[in-house]
Amino acid sequence: MNQKKAILVAAFGTTYAAARQNAIDSVVTKIKQAFPEFETRLAFTAEMVIRRLWERDSINVENPLEALEALKTEGVKHVVIQPLHIIPGLEWKKLLRAIRRYHDSFERVSLGRPLLYFAKTEKSPDDYEEAALALLPQLPQTGEGQAVILMAHGSWDPANGCYFCFEWTLRKLGADRVHLATVEGCPDLYQVVDQLDQKSVKKVTLMPFMLVAGEHVFRDMAGDDESSWKSVLERHGYRVQVWTHGLGEVEAFQNLFVKRVAEAVSGNYEDLMELEL
Repeated sequence: MNQKKAILVAAFGTTYAAARQNAIDSVVTKIKQAFPEFETRLAFTAEMVIRRLWERDSINVENPLEALEALKTEGVKHVVIQPLHIIPGLEWKKLLRAIRRYHDSFERVSLGRPLLYFAKTEKSPDDYEEAALALLPQLPQTGEGQAVILMAHGSWDPANGCYFCFEWTLRKLGADRVHLATVEGCPDLYQVVDQLDQKSVKKVTLMPFMLVAGEHVFRDMAGDDESSWKSVLERHGYRVQVWTHGLGEVEAFQNLFVKRVAEAVSGNYEDLMELEL
């Protein structure tokens, strides 16, 4: 008898309809196509996003607890949880708390990992290099006096250090004109600008290192408000270009998340992921 199996895709979420369609739904569709024997569901971990979607648009999106309860009620035996988060930060930890509450409600629980998780060891792959190789073809060509700044969300959780590992990996692969700055962590934009000033950079391309191009991208990065990154850089005398596409729109990153699901389904690295559960 076939057991009921489900994949629960968990994203932070967005209130931008186009961003959801292009960068979240696109990943969910890829996962559905790769695993037709599984029922695939989507949950958002950001309660403020869930609340705003309901109040503004009457759109109901479940949080992970609600989604797991529904899967339990439906008699699902094996559930795979795949986050679309970039780092194992606060939203990842919130997701883990939900999974722990329902861990004994299913015969098998498989946990996928965020985009940046494992550094290469004898037992694990190099998530940082995989992500860097997916990003490199998206970067504009840069020459003398030019640079790229990646906007990451950032966190005051220790997982913010993942961004430093990622930038180091880009350097290792030759992308030495790419800098990463965070909205809510370290380094911030001004710390990166200090570095650019020392290198006599004149032209900067801003790109999001986020799953979706939502409010942070269109307001905080590329907006016309005086506090936006674009405006700050222009006041410092830089010529600025902006790229307003989230990682979830890029096929190479979509494929990385499909790969994460495949590894979770097959039980690869399960002994390492069990440390989280």
